[in-house]
Amino acid sequence: MSKMKKVKAAVLSTVVGAMSPLAMIAPASAITNTWTGFDESSNNWNNSDNWSSGFGPGNGDTLIFPTSARYQVTENDIAGTLELVSIIFNGEFDPVNNSSKDFSIEGGSIEISDSIQAKMTGNGGNHTIDSDVVLGDDVTFSTSGVDTLTVGGDETTLDLAGNALTLSASGGTITIQGVIDGEGSVEVAKGRVNMLAEPGDDYDATTTVSGGEYIVSATSQGSVTIDGGVLKGESGDTGLLGTVTLNDGSIEPGMSPGCLNVSELVLNGGTYEVELEGNAQCTEYDSTAVAGDVDLGEGDVTLDIQRLSSFEPEVDDVFAIITYSDDSDVSGYFEGLEDGESVTLAEYTYEINYDDDDAVTLTVLGTPEAPYTGVGSLLNSPLLTLSAAGAVLVVLGATRYAQVKKTQK
Repeated sequence: MSKMKKVKAAVLSTVVGAMSPLAMIAPASAITNTWTGFDESSNNWNNSDNWSSGFGPGNGDTLIFPTSARYQVTENDIAGTLELVSIIFNGEFDPVNNSSKDFSIEGGSIEISDSIQAKMTGNGGNHTIDSDVVLGDDVTFSTSGVDTLTVGGDETTLDLAGNALTLSASGGTITIQGVIDGEGSVEVAKGRVNMLAEPGDDYDATTTVSGGEYIVSATSQGSVTIDGGVLKGESGDTGLLGTVTLNDGSIEPGMSPGCLNVSELVLNGGTYEVELEGNAQCTEYDSTAVAGDVDLGEGDVTLDIQRLSSFEPEVDDVFAIITYSDDSDVSGYFEGLEDGESVTLAEYTYEINYDDDDAVTLTVLGTPEAPYTGVGSLLNSPLLTLSAAGAVLVVLGATRYAQVKKTQK
């Protein structure tokens, strides 16, 4: 062997020898790593004693947080953004110790490329990821059973990063809070989803509600399309949403009751529900405030009036169920209710008007104590007035004719 080859061999041997200990303490590729939380003195992710593999998590891993873990409060102390495939909170029902397991993840930022899942059985758990999260691909957040999942905290950002986020709460609820940012899309597919996050400077996404309930708050923004689920506002006022389009499903402006604030309202199908619990707009009955145009469709949307608890409206009470501005273009009508027509529900009769001082209003015409008979509207009818006048003339003419005939005799 030449002198040069001997030198190369010696160098290679030294490098391999130096790498051998690393090979013993770090996984060669991405793995599924399960949190054990065995170390009482440290809840850090970098602590190898807290993981079933004997290694801390690395890029490309899927992390499991099971009911069997000793401690549930965890700290991501890994420098930089940790790129994970999924985070899964799971575990089987324990008939001996049927208590919930509530995991929390705090610390460094995380990139997710597939899913965050909360699917414990039994009493489930309330799981929180109080860290910056960025989507590395199209991602699903999901819950099952009675599990709840909260993503975000007071000072965290969920960055869509141009991807699609699907929220599927087959059981329990999903809550998004902190800041939501970036371009992309959001789909509410199942269950109850609470949007408490405020939009970041670069937030540009339309939310599609294909199933479940999408509950918006005072900080919510962005356009919403309802294709089968329910759009709800919290009690009180919501933030200013973009264009809200109802194709199927329903809009329920408040949660007993409340107000939606939207840029434009387009109703193509489905149900618009109004809850009445008093005479104060937004706090005692539902309403939607529209900054721009209102398109109610051509009778394809059902108006569902719900009188709550023991509220008993009186004749001539007026409820502004949709308000708009002087500059708004307003068109269309609810199913079976063109302007000025009435509907009777549970012995209460309401008349609808679509251009009543910049509002769509319901006016109470009848109550159980003072039923609506329709006489008032007939007396106010120009057609009936003319008919009545004609009838009077006929009667007067007949009377005069009879008098003349009698005189001639």
